[in-house]
Amino acid sequence: MERRPVDRPATQADMRAAQQGAIEVTERVEQPVVAKQARVVEEVEVGKEVGQRTQTVQDTVRRTDVKVEQFASYDQDFRRHYQTAFGSSGAAYEQYAPAYRYGYDMASDPRYANADWATLETDARRTWEGQHPGTWDRFKDAVRYSWEKARGQR
Repeated sequence: MERRPVDRPATQADMRAAQQGAIEVTERVEQPVVAKQARVVEEVEVGKEVGQRTQTVQDTVRRTDVKVEQFASYDQDFRRHYQTAFGSSGAAYEQYAPAYRYGYDMASDPRYANADWATLETDARRTWEGQHPGTWDRFKDAVRYSWEKARGQR
C-alpha cells in the first residue's frame, strides 16, 4: 500500500472513484464555510505480490453431502395437477407455481421430516399468509399436493 499526500480540488474522476467505495472523513476544525469545495488530500495505491509454493498436507478429509435440486423434475407433474384441479379457475399456472414450490420446499425441510399434513398445516398457513396475505384457502391444495408428491406420498 502506498500513500501520497496531496492537496488539490477533487475532480469528477475522484468523485466517481469515491462512490465506488467507503470514504472516511475526519473533522479536524469546525469553521464557518461560505462555499464548499471537495479536496483530495491523500491517494492510496494498492498493489500485490504474487508467489507460488508447493506443500504436502496429510490430514483427514471431510465429507460434504450435496443435495441436488429436484424441483424441475416435478414441474410436469405439477402442471398436470394444476390443469386438473385449477385449470378451469381462469388463473394461470404461473400464479400457482409459487404454491407448488412452497410445498416442495417444506417437504425437504428437516423441521417437518416426521410431520403429517394435519400437524404441518398450521405452520404452513402462517408462513404462507405472511408472504401472501389472504390467499391460503386458494392455494393450500396446491401446496399440499406438492408436499405429498415430494415426500413420495402421491
